[in-house]
Amino acid sequence: SMVPWMELPQSLQTANLAQAEDIPNKLRKLGYEIVDTGGVPPSQVILDPATIEALSATEHDRWMAEKERGGWKYAPVADKPNLLHNLLIPYDELPEEEKQKDRDTLNNIPILLDKVGYRIAPTS
Repeated sequence: SMVPWMELPQSLQTANLAQAEDIPNKLRKLGYEIVDTGGVPPSQVILDPATIEALSATEHDRWMAEKERGGWKYAPVADKPNLLHNLLIPYDELPEEEKQKDRDTLNNIPILLDKVGYRIAPTS
């Protein structure tokens, strides 16, 4: 949702925070960590497409688990008031445009980290 933070429903604020809190975990899976000194700007890191694809599936699994913890169930047609969602399916069954959203999440991590001035280094 492209609205100011305070205008987002609490559920979307919570979902966005959970996704951001998982960034260090995603970085570790890419073989990197945020560092206080040294390292390189995140934008200098080239992300391997095969790794991005694997992590995109993991990101979708994280999202599904978050939804399921919140009481959401699968339905062929989304019905937000009744906590029903049509994308609570395995990553491999998602439409391509939905898979791309997960890929974009991963590909945007270096951009977001650059914007806030973080540096990263290979995990030791």
